Amino acid sequence: MKQNENTSKIGFLIKQLRTQKGISQRDLCRSGEICTVRQLQRIENEGSIPTSYVLTQLLSVLGIAYAEFQAMLYDTDLRQFNSDFDALWEAGFADDNETYVQKLEELKRKSYCDMNIPAIKQTIMLCDANALTKIHKCHDANLDILYKALRLTASNLLSKNNVVNYGEVSKRTLTMTEYRIIKIIAIVKSKLNQQQESLDIAKAIVASLENNTTSFNVQRELLPSNYFNLSCDLLDNEDYISALHIVDKALKFCDDTGTFKVLGQLRYNKGRALYGMGDIEQSRIHFIESYRTFETLNYLSKAEYTKKLAKENYNISIEDPN
Repeated sequence: MKQNENTSKIGFLIKQLRTQKGISQRDLCRSGEICTVRQLQRIENEGSIPTSYVLTQLLSVLGIAYAEFQAMLYDTDLRQFNSDFDALWEAGFADDNETYVQKLEELKRKSYCDMNIPAIKQTIMLCDANALTKIHKCHDANLDILYKALRLTASNLLSKNNVVNYGEVSKRTLTMTEYRIIKIIAIVKSKLNQQQESLDIAKAIVASLENNTTSFNVQRELLPSNYFNLSCDLLDNEDYISALHIVDKALKFCDDTGTFKVLGQLRYNKGRALYGMGDIEQSRIHFIESYRTFETLNYLSKAEYTKKLAKENYNISIEDPN
């Protein structure tokens, strides 16, 4: 479906949703507070396209999330795009930078990768920012991309000075992409030695993900890695007891849900927390468990890096864990 066909479908969908919910045109436009009845009629008759502000307000009255509306509007394009994006994101997680960049460029060339579709544009901006962080270390440029990407769908989560509204994040249910954007903002803040801001953002993300309104699939995909990020920030602040509590909660969640992607990282952070609390022997046990986990999951570079960090930072040798 071409972009002009998609945009003309906006009015049709609004009318369909309004009718299904039994809402009058006057009630939908809030008696002129959002737009006039005449303007709404033109939108529904596909003679006019609403501004982003008007569309957001209409969807709020209809009780439809912006991301849900986009999924209806761009259904075919988004399903094809998301399938390729999942493969790209997995390459990035595995630290396979060469494959990540290759898949990102391939994705941009796909016919359905239409940057006029907000959800796709936002996701591509997220991928570009992720590359800047993981490969090029251009943190300031990265933050600029992330702020612009977040403002495409959730501008109220940022102040005019690009400060994340932690309270708003913690009480809202976000899209998968919005969570990932805010998560990387926190990671970059930590790399820029803005530890308190990184910690506040990490806490807000976890609070939001733990909310009962967040779907299980989103929780399963994102909670473990965000528990890990929060534990990192707590360890950086030498709050070992809180870090251990978060790691144990994360490990239980992983065990309950069969999620293994960040299991090695979590076990390593448990070792860090125990070391900070003075339990050297238990710390060594969890460093070894971390190494074994990475080997089992075939993350061999992560396994070797774990061995290196344990020796350099804690003087704990992982010579022959098997």
